[in-house]
Amino acid sequence: MTKKYKMSKSLKVFLIISVIALLGFGGYNFYKWANRYELNLFVVTGSSISEEEIAIVKNTIKDKGGEIKEEITNEGLGATFNIKLPWYISKEKMMQELRNNQYVERVEIGISSQLEEF
Repeated sequence: MTKKYKMSKSLKVFLIISVIALLGFGGYNFYKWANRYELNLFVVTGSSISEEEIAIVKNTIKDKGGEIKEEITNEGLGATFNIKLPWYISKEKMMQELRNNQYVERVEIGISSQLEEF
């Protein structure tokens, strides 16, 4: 017959806490890895654009999942937006959506990486 071993209660608690801590640490590291690159799009509107039309461009960006990091509005000369995209949104799809907007003149790609942890 095989001999059964019993684990003490404190050992069980220690193992459970260790497993939970490892899962949490692994999940956090995956999140940091997935977000280590910020995909940036630079959107330039036409020169004769009104505030209402700029608001339409902003709403298009937000509706598609983008986040406006920086906005430079020139009085009567249009606006430039620096957009941050999460890793799960394709930059090509966002660029196509913005190019279909009649108020957008140009869309450019820029990549800024956050590699402080490496």
